[in-house]
Amino acid sequence: MDISEIMIGIVLYNPDLKRLSVNINSCLNQVNNILLVDNSSNNIEKIQQKFLNNKKINILRNSQNMGIAHALNQILNFAYKNGFKYCLTLDQDSIMAKDYIKNILQHQSLPNHCAIIAPCIKDTNLSQANGDNERNSIEMIANAKDVISSGSLIDIDAAIRVGGFNDNLFIDYVDVDFNQRILNAGYSIVRINDSVLYHELGYSQYHKLLGIRVLVDNHNAIRRYYITRNRLYYAKKYFGNSEYYKERIKVWLSKIKILLFEENKRDKIQSINRGIRDERKLC
Repeated sequence: MDISEIMIGIVLYNPDLKRLSVNINSCLNQVNNILLVDNSSNNIEKIQQKFLNNKKINILRNSQNMGIAHALNQILNFAYKNGFKYCLTLDQDSIMAKDYIKNILQHQSLPNHCAIIAPCIKDTNLSQANGDNERNSIEMIANAKDVISSGSLIDIDAAIRVGGFNDNLFIDYVDVDFNQRILNAGYSIVRINDSVLYHELGYSQYHKLLGIRVLVDNHNAIRRYYITRNRLYYAKKYFGNSEYYKERIKVWLSKIKILLFEENKRDKIQSINRGIRDERKLC
């Protein structure tokens, strides 16, 4: 694997320009090619003014919000058509650590058929990492839920062989569904714990309930709909009815956390109920 074989793709939707600038600046010294796929942001003109003249950056505009899955597929297609072997996908507000890609490339003992190389995620809201970046180790991932698309280095050929990302999911569980198909196809996913990505996993906060620390993610009503619908679809598709009903229980528990700790309770609960109903339409 060589740096010339890698490009970065970032999906945009109404990004904060200051945060996006930090994101892109963290990329510019690490790769030579960056694709921004914009899902009809209301500040696209400002984005173009800021980045269009940079020779390392290409901007692809969608006339409407096509969802993150569609945008990720556009990134994969761009990478394939332009001869790249790997694509690193990023959320608009994720920040790569210095020498992030260099740390990935220095590892020579990756397993065969490795299709996704993931980072150690540090949630900037919680100040803790998913993984141990002190170990400088490679960790095999067996659970598709343990890896998010942001910061993941994806083998383009493998991604295309498994059908890319599922457009029907739009947002949420897009990466989990993709990861599951990667694993089912016999490829491996690894996490490199000394490559750190700074990322916001929702608007997570800890609350206390009867002396127990409870993690509350504070997603808005729209996200609640897609999270509910897609998680139930994923559970049933890959693991059958028993796992589906386990996820239904988790959905009810999420309702309790909303009622206890979050704002806009009514809208969020209604969105969850719509997600439960609409899951059947995806099957």
